[in-house]
Amino acid sequence: MPRCPMRSSKKRSCRTLCGHHHEPLTDEGYIPCVSLLDFQKTGGKLDMTAYCRALDFGCKAYVNLVMLHLIQKEIAEKTGIPCGKLILIVKSAHFYLRDREKVLAIIEKVH
Repeated sequence: MPRCPMRSSKKRSCRTLCGHHHEPLTDEGYIPCVSLLDFQKTGGKLDMTAYCRALDFGCKAYVNLVMLHLIQKEIAEKTGIPCGKLILIVKSAHFYLRDREKVLAIIEKVH
C-alpha cells in the first residue's frame, strides 16, 4: 500500500479496494463488499471510515471487521498517528437463513 502522509486534521486520504487481490477489470461479476476506506486525522487520532456495499453478519463480516482494524492499525503505525475510531457505513448489513441460529446465539450472548 503506498505511503499516505497525514500531517493535519485537514488532510484526508481515500483508498479504493478494487484491483488488489482480484481482477475486477476482467471479472465483471466481482464486486467487493468493502469498497472504500477513508482516513482522517481527528483530535490527534487516525479515524477510518469503511464504506461497504454489503456485510454478511452470519459469516464473513467478523473477519472483515478484524481485517479493517488491522489495516487501520498498520496505517496508524506507518504515519505515527494513534488509532482512532473505526466507522462503518454499510448499505446492506444482512445474514442468510442458513446462519440464523448462529446469529441468534450471538445476539443472545450480547443481551
